[in-house]
Amino acid sequence: MCDGPSAKLTLSGEPFEVCAACSMAWEVETRPKPLRERCGNCAYRPGSPESLDPEKRRWLARIVREGEPFHCHKGLPFKIDASERPIRTGPFLIWRDTPEGRDHVATLKLCAGWIAARRARKPDLEEAGG
Repeated sequence: MCDGPSAKLTLSGEPFEVCAACSMAWEVETRPKPLRERCGNCAYRPGSPESLDPEKRRWLARIVREGEPFHCHKGLPFKIDASERPIRTGPFLIWRDTPEGRDHVATLKLCAGWIAARRARKPDLEEAGG
């Protein structure tokens, strides 16, 4: 995420990269049209852990109904080393504060599953079990 050397690995069948310089890891985006195609582990995919949990399912339905944005996890960094500076989020951006200023980490994109649910106006996810 910081242009340092990264290592590629696979976890649960999904490709990840880990940056040796900044200790950040992220799931690699592999879909050709990420705003149109749900990823294999999308929270809005039927049978996902989120859709099977009643509380999370209600929350997913509420944010669809209310139009609260839900962002895709692909490409979003997470810290491997907890001693690193925390990452910060803003509208469609993630950054780290450094002594030199802000260091851009990632750009957010909307979740394709959320987009599809908003288009279909399916707040009935809550009752349908995903």
